[in-house]
Amino acid sequence: MPADLSISSLALGRASVVQGQALGFVYTIVNNGTTLSNVGYGGFYIDGWDEAHFRGWNVTDPLTTGATRTIFNGFDTSNLSVGQHTLWVGADNLGQTTESDETNNWQSITFTVTAPPRA
Repeated sequence: MPADLSISSLALGRASVVQGQALGFVYTIVNNGTTLSNVGYGGFYIDGWDEAHFRGWNVTDPLTTGATRTIFNGFDTSNLSVGQHTLWVGADNLGQTTESDETNNWQSITFTVTAPPRA
């Protein structure tokens, strides 16, 4: 059985953020397969998985069977509308590793952007 990368956890720095502030997050990629994964990319998107919603990525080292990699990142919220949004994080989102299960690479979490306080 080949490597099998998935997101085992995803958490935000906070569930609500004032528009214009940065929002940090942390996620963990795990290899549930039986072989070493390749170097890959963990990508993150806001409100969709297509290129228009892409916000950034992290390089991930090869992972042995059962190994994990915890990754920290963040994004600016100044161009997001006030309201609820979804952060999507993907393991091996560019397909660098042949996996036994390609359907478990994504995890999402919602957050709220609030209006800045009035002067």
